Amino acid sequence: MNYVALDFETANHSRSSICSVGIAVVEDGNVVERGSWLVRPPDLNFHPFFTRIHGIRAEDVMDEPDFKELWTSVLKDYLIGKTVLAHNASFDINVLRYTLDEYLIPHPQLSYQCSVIIARKTWPGLGSYKLNNLARRFGISFKHHDAAEGLIFSSHFNYRISMCYASERLPYSGPIITCISFLVSCLQ
Repeated sequence: MNYVALDFETANHSRSSICSVGIAVVEDGNVVERGSWLVRPPDLNFHPFFTRIHGIRAEDVMDEPDFKELWTSVLKDYLIGKTVLAHNASFDINVLRYTLDEYLIPHPQLSYQCSVIIARKTWPGLGSYKLNNLARRFGISFKHHDAAEGLIFSSHFNYRISMCYASERLPYSGPIITCISFLVSCLQ
């Protein structure tokens, strides 16, 4: 299973206020590359609630590249034409779309999957599918709301899911999600 795991942190309620991005490139179930970057959002208005969650402050990103710089120099090569996996993809994909719009960057062609939806289909009845709860359940340690750490967890977690499907221990084998403007990959 090959994909790029993606995680964004935002400075405030604005979907285009990316202050951190993390990626992990997964090939055949192995993380072969990962990276995380601080990002200067268009507005340095960091809501205290969000800072308490991820620990990033305006001072931390003042001298960092904005999203357009990071997209042009790094991110587009990781995402264009790839399958992207995110935990709660509706958040991360919307953040990507709103931020691309903010900087007048055309939307890339990519497909994506949501590991929350995959987890619900794979292990129904767990109650909570938040990363920290899933990590505790599966004995995987990571720092919650840290883009890079979340990706490491997601990679381990999704490897477990793919192994369950590969060994046919799970009843669900249909399409995981459908979405409006992106192609969607399916687990078979």
